[in-house]
Amino acid sequence: MANPVLSAAISGTRKVLLTWTYGANADFKIFWKSNKPAGQEYVLLATTNEFSYLTADLDPSKIYSFYIGANVGITFFYSNVVELFVSCGKGVVLSGAPPNPPIQQFGGIYAYIPTLDVYRQTSRTGPFSAYGSLHGVISVPMPLYSALMVRENKDAWVAILNGGIYIQYGGEGDYIYYQDVSWRRDWRSFAVAANGVVYGSAFSDQLYTLSPGASDWVSLNQGVRWWYGCTVHPNGNVYASVWGGGDIYMQTGGVGDFVALNQGSKNWTGMVATAQGDVYAAVQSGDIYKQTNGTGAFNALNQTVRTWVSMTATPEGDVFACAAVAASGGIFKQEGGVGDFIAYGNLNPNNVAGISAYAGVN
Repeated sequence: MANPVLSAAISGTRKVLLTWTYGANADFKIFWKSNKPAGQEYVLLATTNEFSYLTADLDPSKIYSFYIGANVGITFFYSNVVELFVSCGKGVVLSGAPPNPPIQQFGGIYAYIPTLDVYRQTSRTGPFSAYGSLHGVISVPMPLYSALMVRENKDAWVAILNGGIYIQYGGEGDYIYYQDVSWRRDWRSFAVAANGVVYGSAFSDQLYTLSPGASDWVSLNQGVRWWYGCTVHPNGNVYASVWGGGDIYMQTGGVGDFVALNQGSKNWTGMVATAQGDVYAAVQSGDIYKQTNGTGAFNALNQTVRTWVSMTATPEGDVFACAAVAASGGIFKQEGGVGDFIAYGNLNPNNVAGISAYAGVN
């Protein structure tokens, strides 16, 4: 996805009107600094989902620098820098390349083994450790985990088969159990759009959404199918896969019906859209497929036939897939979105059925 394009103009006497263009809705972060006192670093000025921002009155005889970060899913796209000299109601605007963006740090990877536990890796080379703070609070003997998502704010969502969803806010502390009727489904995947809407796929059920601040999931009325994977592309398109001789479906721009992409009748399972724009889809007892730049056909990557069930990706483009067979399953990684999926981490071989990565804090 292209970066935002920022422009600025004096508004009134000493205010600055920032406007920008971008190819999709997003949460926009506005960064700024001035030349006095010298040596300032960029700091966050404001966050908005609009495409413009009006500053307060600025001090005269200073040079102000602004740039925009568009937050889409788990990554940022940065604008050009606009420099503006403010003096007596007049401004001189200079545009330049953006500063080096903050490095998107490794956050962590969660995975689960059904009926056993949830595991977390918090460094690139560290082990996956049992994350018993969830397992210990579940009253159901031998709970069967069915879906997993870790959001960019570290909120960890873990679904129990037909038993509701546990959410640990911020990656620490107690899990809150949501068990109202609309939460108790055979969830298989979750994904978050740039506007904060959560998509959920429920097996032998429907596709659902949960809007920010809402307490109930809403059916999208896309037909009762064996919905399995779902993911949101940086351009706003939403993908969902169907197991059991199904297809891959897409909702354009997050609006309207999901339309079949005619990618073949397969046991489609996990999906992930990377920050770089590629879309992956796994097939249970089959291969892993890739749609380049979010357009065209899904092409087989000729990977080892495994019981592929779930996928995720890090902001820099590492792609992970897990396979749910104790003897030959586990977690597999494709470095930088190139090459084969290679066994990864200390959970192999094992029945790893769900995986989700989150970004670190810039």
